[in-house]
Amino acid sequence: MLKDVNSFRQRTGRTLYEKSIFYKVSCVLLFIMVFINVTFPKAGIKLGGIPLTVGNVFLMLTIMMWFFYVIWKRCFVFSTAEKYVILGCIYWLIRFMFTMVGGRVGLSDWVGFFVPLVIYPFTFIVMNYFITEQKQIDFIIRMLLWGTVIVFVFGFLQAAFGIEKFSIPGLTVNYTDYISSTNWYAEKYNGVQEGVTYSKTVSTYQNGNLLGVNILLFCPMIYESIENKTWRNIYMLVFILFCILTGSKTCWVGIFIYLFIKGIVIVNRKWADGRKVQFACLVIAMIPVVAAIFLGMFPQIMERFKDSFTFKNINDLSGRSQSMNELINYFIVKTEWILTGPYGLTAYWGSSYEMAYFCILMLGGIAGLIAFLGPIMFILIKYTGKHVKESRILKGITHGVIVYIIIAFVEGALWLPPTAINLWMVLALGYKMSLFMEENRK
Repeated sequence: MLKDVNSFRQRTGRTLYEKSIFYKVSCVLLFIMVFINVTFPKAGIKLGGIPLTVGNVFLMLTIMMWFFYVIWKRCFVFSTAEKYVILGCIYWLIRFMFTMVGGRVGLSDWVGFFVPLVIYPFTFIVMNYFITEQKQIDFIIRMLLWGTVIVFVFGFLQAAFGIEKFSIPGLTVNYTDYISSTNWYAEKYNGVQEGVTYSKTVSTYQNGNLLGVNILLFCPMIYESIENKTWRNIYMLVFILFCILTGSKTCWVGIFIYLFIKGIVIVNRKWADGRKVQFACLVIAMIPVVAAIFLGMFPQIMERFKDSFTFKNINDLSGRSQSMNELINYFIVKTEWILTGPYGLTAYWGSSYEMAYFCILMLGGIAGLIAFLGPIMFILIKYTGKHVKESRILKGITHGVIVYIIIAFVEGALWLPPTAINLWMVLALGYKMSLFMEENRK
């Protein structure tokens, strides 16, 4: 920790650098990148089936600015957390080089895995580098607050009047997808019932599951950042109702997990007035009642809600358990591939595209799982989670990341932008806040 704080001091002492045009331009690019990837993540087009989003463009520009400065100034000072993130990227870079040499899969097949595992983690690096003051974090979180308000408004309008009536080509929906079909939203696995044309609410994310996973990741942080208690409670209510409206089973499970975590914190907190605990328990108990009334306004969602939590559906994992079991059986038979994964190197059976951890095992084996989860758990335990009692925002960040880690077992949406970007963005904010707190103690 002391070593990282010393590294942090070296960076925060760059007064001339922080006043330079280069730094100011880099910060503007960073802020735009963060806002776009939370608010309008699908803005852009597709080239050869590969999404070229505005958020990705600004991320690449920010990474280039960071890279050029590091090379120009020969500033190769990295904290322990940054080293772990870079090592994880290096592992995946090498692994995908073997995939390319293996020749069993084409570029269009593996590039969708390469970018989230090799490129997007640099979101953490560049944010940690360009953020030098606490007020920058406060500005980003405030910006994200208004970004989520836009997402909520679009979502509720789509639920009330139809997705096609509240979609802006090239901004709220990928332009190439929009012109390819009049029912583009129905072709993105957004149906809530087989044979029914009603779609999940997608807002600006183009996919209900993707939307649900992302708001579960960063909304807890935004909720905890709101100082006014009344507005904070209103935000929580809208957040919960919006999660229900997504129609995503994964999002429903995620919001239950989040409320359970918050419930444990509330009950275990040492309050002098027991009435606060009683009130908190009453609010939690009323949530299913409010949800039932809300769902009554959307019968298709209500029907899906009733059918989602049967033993058959839970055991089936939304149709994913069969391919998962096949992949597990493959590793039992072909144990030699458990370390590095078979993808692109040999024939295999089973697949788990949505289930993040099993997909990572397929791509890079146990070593790949360590390369992905290792830096995340290190940042979460060593920094962000260490200060949850001292900062409500850090508590929200910790809650959001923990919920994501759990639901990623079934649906991580890791391979669809902007999930991986937002994951590393949230981790970077938590990590940087922890360093600021350590610095203030000196």
